[in-house]
Amino acid sequence: MCAPVWMTPVHNFLSASDEMKNMMKRFDGKEMPKLAFMYCDCARDVSSRQLTVYERLLNIEPVLTHAFGSLRRIASYLFGVPLQAAA
Repeated sequence: MCAPVWMTPVHNFLSASDEMKNMMKRFDGKEMPKLAFMYCDCARDVSSRQLTVYERLLNIEPVLTHAFGSLRRIASYLFGVPLQAAA
């Protein structure tokens, strides 16, 4: 008998949890659990997102938005693709 369809993601998550208990080397060479590393990375992404939202509320163009706009302008110039208006 096959497992229910909803069990597949649960099984994948539980099998990944065993992997998250393994140790890995940090950038400075020290050991840390993979789960702790992922937690730090997720926290960094959330704080970066909050900063971007705050910048937009203050009518400041976020740095990455400005960088991607510059890349689009360069690509438009090099490849002759017209820029589309922002939605």
